Amino acid sequence: MTISPNLSISYLVSDQAQKHVTVNEALRMLDALVQLSVLSQTQVTAPATPLDGDRYIVGAGATGVWLGKEAQIAAYQDGAWAFFPPNTGWQSWVEDQAVLIVFDGTVWENVTALDQVEQLGIGAAADSTNRLLVQSNSTLFTSLNSASGGTGNVRTVLSKEAISDTASIVLQSGFVGHAEIGLIGDNDFRFKVSADGQNFSDAIILDAASSFVGIGTNPVASYRLAVLHDTPLSGGVSIANYNTGVNASSVLRLNAANGNYFKFQLYGSGTIYAITNATMVIGTYATEPIYFKTDTVDRMTIQADGRISIGTTTASAMLSVNGSIRPGQTAQVSLPNPAIEGAGALLFASDLGTNGELVFSDGANWRVVRTGAIA
Repeated sequence: MTISPNLSISYLVSDQAQKHVTVNEALRMLDALVQLSVLSQTQVTAPATPLDGDRYIVGAGATGVWLGKEAQIAAYQDGAWAFFPPNTGWQSWVEDQAVLIVFDGTVWENVTALDQVEQLGIGAAADSTNRLLVQSNSTLFTSLNSASGGTGNVRTVLSKEAISDTASIVLQSGFVGHAEIGLIGDNDFRFKVSADGQNFSDAIILDAASSFVGIGTNPVASYRLAVLHDTPLSGGVSIANYNTGVNASSVLRLNAANGNYFKFQLYGSGTIYAITNATMVIGTYATEPIYFKTDTVDRMTIQADGRISIGTTTASAMLSVNGSIRPGQTAQVSLPNPAIEGAGALLFASDLGTNGELVFSDGANWRVVRTGAIA
């Protein structure tokens, strides 16, 4: 063998004349290729005034003395250009681009940009499933600003192939998933949670078509927000302010333009609460009573037939009261207009008779209940 297998450097042979020529040629080759760094990989014509030792990777479409030398290393040595075809795996730093490139047997590839790598691990080893793996306490994505040629925006995109596929982010504890958000099995935006990492349930669903929201259930047509709690006699929806300071209040505000209304409906009992054109209505769709409670005790009941009971749940008349009642009290001279109050109005005139009298309106006059005389 008269040349080396990798760089094709000529060996010295016994009794060779002018051995220094062979040695110097080998040194020139080593000087050109060892610790390779080229000025450019896009130059297509030889520079007019190169410096001794300048090196280039000849760009595509080369002309002049570089014609036909594409992808080769051109080194200017002793006033002439020497060309060296690269072998697979050779590396070079490109000074004008500040990148590291590797020859793959056909072209020079930029390995600094990590373009089209099969998998990448940062801080840990990637695998065929997790082709990108980052082990770090934090990660940062920052925008390319307009001064650097960007837009100033930054977006992270997850794209799935089909509607039935999944594009989501899973949050884990000890590599056990407990929350998942994204497009999971359809195009609705879902928030899912799991106690064991195996069984996930929908906590919140945002319908892709209508933008309606479901909590614990799928969004319901015609309802901007639907809430389901499927545990009997437990849970529900709470609006609370636990601040004990001044003006610590909780407010549920309903606001609609004229002609529109808001409505609360309890499907179990059919109870309806509505505000229509500033008119408040309380009632039922079904033949069931409405109960008003305080401290879990029935205080007033409106029966399905309209009878009202106070202090009891049964009503034998249109109004049944289990306890005393107290009508308004006024002096005789201050009794209001009986016609305006209407027939049947009841008051207590404190200065009539010895101890005052209960009076009622007949529509024209106030009369003493006890005697019927005009007060």
